[in-house]
Amino acid sequence: MSEVTRGQTSRKLIRQEIERSLGRYLPADVSKLANLIAYDFNLSPYTVRYTYLPMFIDAGILEYGQDGRLHLTQKGREKLEQLELPTQQLQQEQEELRLELEKENERRAQLGLPRVSFEEYMNMKNQRQKGLQ
Repeated sequence: MSEVTRGQTSRKLIRQEIERSLGRYLPADVSKLANLIAYDFNLSPYTVRYTYLPMFIDAGILEYGQDGRLHLTQKGREKLEQLELPTQQLQQEQEELRLELEKENERRAQLGLPRVSFEEYMNMKNQRQKGLQ
């Protein structure tokens, strides 16, 4: 691996290093960071890896370890935690809604009513909330 320091990084050199690193192995935490950013900003993972990872190196979020691979710095781990939190909250909310839907369908089955889809349930729930306001 060629030496890459923050002060002298050229885009071409960084891209070559990323391609070399990606060709061998991209650590799970770096891959997770790239995928979360791609998801949050509706970008392709390829775009994030080749466009934004070089910026993250310059910003001190990523660095090359002694093994020649990209690794998150402490600052990078903190940023990853910040990005994961909304995703975890969203997953928790989706799980809660799924459980509510199951309960609603069980209630409807006891009353002899047909099951409702997730979309129908959300529409019913929104109508109830509008009616309460």
